[in-house]
Amino acid sequence: MNIQIQKSNLVRETSTIFLLLIVIIFISFPLSLHGMNWSDTSQIFHFGNRILHGDFPYRDFDYQTGFIGIAIDAFFQRILGENYLSSLVARLLVKITTLFFFYLSCRQFTSRLISFSLCSGWLFIHPVLYRGGNDNYVTLFLSITSFLIIIGLNNITEKASFIYLTTAGFFLALVMAARQSNGTICIVVTLAVLLIYISRNLEKYLLSVLAPFLIGIVLGLGLIVGALLSNNSLSQAFYHLFIGASEKKDISTFFSLIDALSGGAIYRNSSIAGIFFYLVFPLVLCVVAFLIIKNPEKLVFSQKFNSNELTATPDHRTSNEEGNRRIRLLNRYHLITTIVFIILLLVGAFLGNRILGDNKIIYYDIPRTFFSLALVASCIFPEKSKQFFGLPYPIFPLLIALTLGTTWAMQMSWPGRPYTDNDVLIFSAMLTIIMSTKISTNWKKGLALTFLFITASVFSVYVVRDSIGVEAKSYIPSFYQNTRYPLEHPMTKFVKVTKEKAQALSMLQQNINPGDSCFIYGSASVLYTLLNCQNPTRIDITNSDALTLKTAREAVSILKANPPKWIVDTGKGGFYIPDLYDGSPNFYGAFNQLSPKELHTGLRSLIGDYKLVTTVKDRFPQGEKLETRDQDKVFRFRLYKHSANQTS
Repeated sequence: MNIQIQKSNLVRETSTIFLLLIVIIFISFPLSLHGMNWSDTSQIFHFGNRILHGDFPYRDFDYQTGFIGIAIDAFFQRILGENYLSSLVARLLVKITTLFFFYLSCRQFTSRLISFSLCSGWLFIHPVLYRGGNDNYVTLFLSITSFLIIIGLNNITEKASFIYLTTAGFFLALVMAARQSNGTICIVVTLAVLLIYISRNLEKYLLSVLAPFLIGIVLGLGLIVGALLSNNSLSQAFYHLFIGASEKKDISTFFSLIDALSGGAIYRNSSIAGIFFYLVFPLVLCVVAFLIIKNPEKLVFSQKFNSNELTATPDHRTSNEEGNRRIRLLNRYHLITTIVFIILLLVGAFLGNRILGDNKIIYYDIPRTFFSLALVASCIFPEKSKQFFGLPYPIFPLLIALTLGTTWAMQMSWPGRPYTDNDVLIFSAMLTIIMSTKISTNWKKGLALTFLFITASVFSVYVVRDSIGVEAKSYIPSFYQNTRYPLEHPMTKFVKVTKEKAQALSMLQQNINPGDSCFIYGSASVLYTLLNCQNPTRIDITNSDALTLKTAREAVSILKANPPKWIVDTGKGGFYIPDLYDGSPNFYGAFNQLSPKELHTGLRSLIGDYKLVTTVKDRFPQGEKLETRDQDKVFRFRLYKHSANQTS
């Protein structure tokens, strides 16, 4: 394999990486100061702040995923200060490191231009820093693992390969500390692929690949267990991360896995149409993709002999020659290929958005199905599939094992949904294209530039739409004019939010004093940190997928024994605490119903002792239009005060 990075000029390489760094900072950081999310993305900041003040997950508060993300956030808050900006800096460094290793992986197979274009295009798809919770750290560790696998297997006969593969196993184990389901499935699938290859060539892969990889995994898992033991939280962590997981999702791990393998097509509310779109349609398009990868040159229009030229008039011959000259010109620069590809992308985007709604069939279901078939083919027919795809083995199947492992894990985390996070999936699809020897360099360059052009264009549309104040169904706070109000708090300097969110925090600050006891019903855990009020229970998040029956009962028992002074009812899920459970199977969302019902019923029995003090809607008496697309929906917030604390 020609590894071009070894031939590159160090100055040019450094300049390209520096340019990528500038692009990351310029695109990501300013946008991320707008639209602070109070649910999923701000949890990292809140729980990191709890660690900073001596608490530890599982031991002192319930936490449903791995601890490494909030531990890193706590570290940055310690050195940069207790503010949301420190959390954003941590996420910025995570994104920079992730793209740096993605770039290095690309450079093992292609030029700086193509590598830079692919990484920049990926950045335009995910411009902000506050996406998700621990998903960012999963992507980070998998990007490092992928790069180390590539260079380790490219130098399998060298002593350095042992270090590379050991380190790869170590970082793969750290995925477990970010998101336990992703780490578990990635490790299992990757080891399964390795065992299949070892069974075919024991001497080549056992000691040189599997042994160092296992050593790294054991070291990484040992570090995680050691951290939990040192904080007296190992048994609690095991309960929350593994035992209680299936109860929170209201589906067994086995059926959750089956749902993930089917693309979310067979579990709850699925239909024949859903199975067709999520399984059959991607399967058919994957067969087409197989053929394209095998013979990509067939898409380029070639010049053919025309018998009519023998009898054509001079004018006709001149016209034919001119047409042929244009075709040769297009073929020379592969413009037809690029045009056809752009049209296909636009059609695919149209179909995905118009016909299939928001289901990401083009850039989630199709690559997921393609990689699933490719992985099976790589394990059953390794030599034939290697020749067919023109991809390096066992590098390709191992990278796909990591990709599918985290994809399936994310699918299992929300049974029934047809798609999920696709960061690693998109990058693996791009990496597969540039690794393949079946695709020419000009094709790769054209595809990379097309990808960059399309993603940059979509990004620009959002910016322009924001500048003229156009509203859309999907709400991305960073791009909207109404996300321009300061969030008045020492921890949220430079942060801009909607007017409703600024008023919501102001309303709570005017009533709740630091040190007061409070309970927030919903997913707005960051308010515990911003208000500095004390939650008497162990649960800072009351989403149905964050509760077990045991934790719900414990919380209700504590709230009844020590009623908090304040209750913030966020109206999460479309209902309030005083509302009656109507018996519908999805009243509390798509997950388990018993646990949230237990908590809701307990709070209903308490709310009679509380008085409604104010609501966010009270702040807008003139009937102003409120932002309903924001995920937090703060216009629904209500504040209750315990009757024993009422004063004149």
